[in-house]
Amino acid sequence: MSYLSREDITQRVSASFENCESPRLKALLQSFVRHLHEFARETELTRQEWLYGIDCLFRAGMISDAARNEFMLASDVLGLTALVELMEDSGQSRTPINNLGPFYIEDAPTLEFNADLRGEQPGAATLLRGRVIGADGRPIVGAMINLWQAQADGLYDVQIPQLKQHRFRGWLRTNADGAYQVRTIKPRGYSAPMDGPIGEMLRNTARSPWRPAHWHFLIRAPGHEQLITELYPAGSEHLHDDVAFGPREGLVVEVHEVHDAIEATRVGMPRPFFLVEFDFKLAREGCR
Repeated sequence: MSYLSREDITQRVSASFENCESPRLKALLQSFVRHLHEFARETELTRQEWLYGIDCLFRAGMISDAARNEFMLASDVLGLTALVELMEDSGQSRTPINNLGPFYIEDAPTLEFNADLRGEQPGAATLLRGRVIGADGRPIVGAMINLWQAQADGLYDVQIPQLKQHRFRGWLRTNADGAYQVRTIKPRGYSAPMDGPIGEMLRNTARSPWRPAHWHFLIRAPGHEQLITELYPAGSEHLHDDVAFGPREGLVVEVHEVHDAIEATRVGMPRPFFLVEFDFKLAREGCR
């Protein structure tokens, strides 16, 4: 029997995956082990530091639930999400992909065309409209759009324990012209959650926890790749120091103020209101 040493532990762990039937899984795990061990060697990681890291992972799991994913937040603030998305976007002609974020939920209400998400909630009245189109520029009828955003105080509905119904989120379906339209509010920037291990890391490293204002979108259509992205109002604070490294070319949108009384009446908005028009472009499934 040969005993483990500091010099051969990495090779021994890597070799333990040799019988993996999936070549891709084997390559991912062996590379992960190699880089993880190299990190420990390069930094001379102490046992105390290692235990603290394990505790952070444990606490991230404990604080996560169906409405909050602390591991996704970690990926965002470490720039891993942005890196994967930028690599995925390379050479693509579709709308750029962007952060899913920790507050996505699948089970959102179904909304009608031109639904009003505002209700009695405060916030600057804003109309979002546009089309979902394919790679050929043709409109996609019946595409499903999951929209979600923070309310005027910067909180998502799932962050409010006493709230019994969803707010500022829902599934939209594009009409016969491939169009979508929804009445909502102009979002505001907000801080990343600071009550978990990732908030602790941000405090300990003196990093800004702020995200710029944005709307989230997840779009599905048969025969097309799912699109997850965000839109950022131009001029928003923290576009250049987003804690999640989200804003990029093609996703920062102009917000126009509309004073026309006839148009306001036609779309059921107060006067004046803000208008954002944006067409989402999907990629065909299996084209890469």
